[in-house]
Amino acid sequence: MYDLKAIIEANTTDGVIDYDKVMANVDSDYVNPIVAKKTDKSKLLPEAVAEVVKGLGIDGESIEDLKSYVKTISDTATDKDKALLAITKERDELKTNYETELETRTKLENETKLSKQMGTIKSLGVNDPDELEFLHFKFNKQVTEEKDFDSVVAEYAKDNGVKTTIKYVKDDFSGGGGNTVDIGAAFKAKREAQGYKTK
Repeated sequence: MYDLKAIIEANTTDGVIDYDKVMANVDSDYVNPIVAKKTDKSKLLPEAVAEVVKGLGIDGESIEDLKSYVKTISDTATDKDKALLAITKERDELKTNYETELETRTKLENETKLSKQMGTIKSLGVNDPDELEFLHFKFNKQVTEEKDFDSVVAEYAKDNGVKTTIKYVKDDFSGGGGNTVDIGAAFKAKREAQGYKTK
């Protein structure tokens, strides 16, 4: 502990205190050592760096350790960016390929569906292109979730007494004989066998 009283007594002559001497002694013996101890930059900087490095959870305690850590983070971020770009590019290519395949498949399905539907209408004995197109449009307007295109055609055939030229295997449709079959009855029987309700 610093004895200020002793310093004052040592610098007092005939009851008069020499304050300049007291302050000089306080500065040299008390203040300067504290300031020197607190501001020793060669000791403070490594301690501060070590504290920062430790606070970041990095092994080490020097500026070089900190630089190495920052470089690792930077390299990792760059690698992640490159990987993300590669994944994004691959995803975009897959999406483009999927959309192309889907478009091609949908086009083929639509063409096959149209060809099959036109064949079904032709089996009713219709060959005129305009009549084919008209009946195709008319039948498609009657298609619902419960009634598919073939059922609509079968109902039309039954209601109009039309015999079809399509030959069906007898086991597939109960009834029918010869070279023609009542398509309405045949489709009704087939739909009932599949569990659909028919009128």
